[in-house]
Amino acid sequence: MMKPSINPLLYLAFSAVLMFWQVLGLAVEITQPQTTPLATSAPTALKPSITDTETQQFDRQQWQLSEPEWQRYTALLQGIRGSVSPKSLSPLEVLGIHAETTQERKQYAKRWARLMHEDVERTLAFQRAYLEAAKELYGQAPLFDAKLMSMSNPRNEVPAIAEGDRLLVFVKLQDCLTCHTVVQHVLTRSAGKHVQVDIYFTDTKEQQDEPRMVAWAKQHKLDPQRLAQKIVTLNHDKGAYYQVSQQIVADVPVVYVLRGNQLHQWAN
Repeated sequence: MMKPSINPLLYLAFSAVLMFWQVLGLAVEITQPQTTPLATSAPTALKPSITDTETQQFDRQQWQLSEPEWQRYTALLQGIRGSVSPKSLSPLEVLGIHAETTQERKQYAKRWARLMHEDVERTLAFQRAYLEAAKELYGQAPLFDAKLMSMSNPRNEVPAIAEGDRLLVFVKLQDCLTCHTVVQHVLTRSAGKHVQVDIYFTDTKEQQDEPRMVAWAKQHKLDPQRLAQKIVTLNHDKGAYYQVSQQIVADVPVVYVLRGNQLHQWAN
């Protein structure tokens, strides 16, 4: 019995089709996604952008910024401003620093000054309430205990402020041009350090002169944050100068440094 012959052209066609499917099947197998356990398939956490991390502490409406101003602020944080400035730098300060015209810079400065003015008033009002509450609860306790201080030589001068010092700054509220200079010098030299600054007015009366003390704080541009944290305090003298200097007549301005229990006059 003779075997049927195979058409050579048909055989070639069939072989080509078979080869095609083999190749196609191989291609599908290579490109098909591989199954990965869930434990290893979690996406890698992306590093948050500057906009996400630096601006989340601020609110556009709270700072009364328009949408274009907010967009410009977030864009500026992507550049050098976001790299060299502290995170606490407000949006108004950022926009003012990068103002494109003198008029624009002035407008941002006015808006910032207005907010700072309002914040100083709030801070001083809270400080007055705090002092009144402390007086009701604990009586009229002094800010420092003179009995614990070494008073043998209070004029033993110290040349510089050190971490942990407490500065007792005695000034007058009125008619004292040098008081302004001394206060500004103290605040500048103590900024950024762990230093307590207690400012005493030797010519004020409790309650009667407190509005003038508030005005004085605004005039001297005291930092609201340092006031709120009691790093800087405003006080009526009420005998504090005599306890420190043993002098009845106040010779101000003068600054004493309380370092531990040792009292020194600051050679500023």
